[in-house]
Amino acid sequence: MDNINVDSLKSILEELKSLRSRWCSECVDDAEEMWEQIPGFLSDSVPLMEEALCLPYSISPLTIISAKYGANDTYIDVTKQIVDLATTYFIEDTIRNKLFPTDPIFGVKKELIVVYELNGIQQTIKTNEGDVLMIGKKL
Repeated sequence: MDNINVDSLKSILEELKSLRSRWCSECVDDAEEMWEQIPGFLSDSVPLMEEALCLPYSISPLTIISAKYGANDTYIDVTKQIVDLATTYFIEDTIRNKLFPTDPIFGVKKELIVVYELNGIQQTIKTNEGDVLMIGKKL
């Protein structure tokens, strides 16, 4: 960010937010008017600029769909335990046996497979025992 004028970006961001709020409250239907007043990338540019400036931005809540823990076709359902670890938008924890009710396959390094939805996108993540599971973004 050496070549970026942060104050200018903050000013632009505030103007974009203001226009976005005004359009939402006025229910502007005329797409041509929106294109004339502000670039069509408004919906993508605001979160990107907020992230670039390390500002909080709106994301949808994290939804855990399923989670299983094990190895070699021996898995247990740990969806409830992963849901309990999650905040509204984020999970970060080291995967270890004591997080779960039982060790599904003693003496073998296991993996955790979590299916989740965040920002309307369903994804699957695999994390090995001993590694850190990280989903979402701290706000």
